Amino acid sequence: MLELITIPNILLAWCKFQGSSRGVAIHPSADTSPSSASYRDAFKDGTDVDEDTEHPPLPSPDPEAPGELPVNPALVAAFLESLSNKNLHIHFLCGPWSAYNVDRRFDMILTSETMYRPESIPDLLDVLWKAYTSPPALTIDATLEGAVEEKLSLDDPRCYVAGKVLYFGVGGGLPDFVSGLEDPQDSKCSREKGRWEVLKQHSQGVVRKVLQISWN
Repeated sequence: MLELITIPNILLAWCKFQGSSRGVAIHPSADTSPSSASYRDAFKDGTDVDEDTEHPPLPSPDPEAPGELPVNPALVAAFLESLSNKNLHIHFLCGPWSAYNVDRRFDMILTSETMYRPESIPDLLDVLWKAYTSPPALTIDATLEGAVEEKLSLDDPRCYVAGKVLYFGVGGGLPDFVSGLEDPQDSKCSREKGRWEVLKQHSQGVVRKVLQISWN
């Protein structure tokens, strides 16, 4: 899951090759992620580069056009450099939600397609609540006299949840998630009642929604 889905999606989001709303291809440097600008700048006016060079051709910026993103040493180096420049650290974990030890607050919390097992929803909500309400991370500034604790997270966190109304065959879905959010009786950590609002809904086929959730 992490190797074949999660990490490739992070790379695609970082590159974020997009087209116009009408599906017309645009210049790769327009309406794309600024974080990958240095990598895209290797291409002039979208001109393809020979496969034998360090930079193989990029896919079309049209999101409806098929294509592949070449994951090569140049792209990986640019991605890691981008993370370093922005002081970002990514950690990948796997296992049951109950095994996650969250002891600090996170500024941005995202989860998608994680509510398909009704029995795991209380543990998922406990993890989200801890990540939302725990004290911010602290750092020690050794350059000052004494120990100075400096808060790194100053703003209210943001927590976004994406999922289907119903996961056929397993029974979970957004109604179970919202019910557990509003009634935390199954919580293992004295979780408080949360709030939610729908930010986006996709109604074609299986209904999908994006929620923003929060706690006092």
